[in-house]
Amino acid sequence: MLDPQLESGDHSLLSPLQAGLNQDQFYLIFLESVPFWQFKNSIFMKAQNISYLLARLPIGMSMFGHGLIRLTKLQTFSDGMVKEFNKSILPDWLVLPFSYTLPFLEFLVGILLLLGLFTRLASILGVAIMLALIFGSSTLEQWNNIFTQIIYGAYFALLFRYAELNEYSVERLVRKKTLS
Repeated sequence: MLDPQLESGDHSLLSPLQAGLNQDQFYLIFLESVPFWQFKNSIFMKAQNISYLLARLPIGMSMFGHGLIRLTKLQTFSDGMVKEFNKSILPDWLVLPFSYTLPFLEFLVGILLLLGLFTRLASILGVAIMLALIFGSSTLEQWNNIFTQIIYGAYFALLFRYAELNEYSVERLVRKKTLS
């Protein structure tokens, strides 16, 4: 027979042993008795939110760095890319505008991810960039580059998938302000 306090639903003063429960039973009762909003704001959700931040920042910095460095030497970067793709089937009229656009897109995706602003859009744009780079690398038969680009693409896909965990971001601050 269970303690009357346990049967009434008031578990606040009982230890699991006093209630005659094993640890698993106690946790199950605890989780069922805690309102979802309290559980959501618990340390478990905070850890997931921090994990998302820690995943978002490195790829954001990588894209930011790629774009920033290439923007500082845009003409040299473009000339080098056009020269490299002379070995491929891609025509110069396609490579040249891409070579000028790529650094701006990388920089934009990097800034958005670092700030945590329009994260899903930045993730989609990141995947689109990787698809273009994979195609270009394929025409040059740069298979090692493709592997890295696939990893980046998968990383962006995961950022997109778990964007609801993007709690520590400008996006969330703006949303909280508009809801207040």
